[in-house]
Amino acid sequence: LSLVGGRAAAQCNPQVLGSVGGPGLAHDVSVSGHYAYVTFNAYQGAARPGSLLVIDVSNPTNPTAVGSWSSGAI
Repeated sequence: LSLVGGRAAAQCNPQVLGSVGGPGLAHDVSVSGHYAYVTFNAYQGAARPGSLLVIDVSNPTNPTAVGSWSSGAI
């Protein structure tokens, strides 16, 4: 999972600022304050169940996973 950002004037040239590992392909992202909440969907035949990853993005060049939750079943 990569954090992409930049100044509003540079929207045509976004740059990867940092990244953090996740359990698969992200389904949705919501940001509140210094935290990003990323959901990952369970699907038929998936190796991993649905899950949530909480990432501290207060330092965009070094995002840090600070919590997670997994449904444990599909």
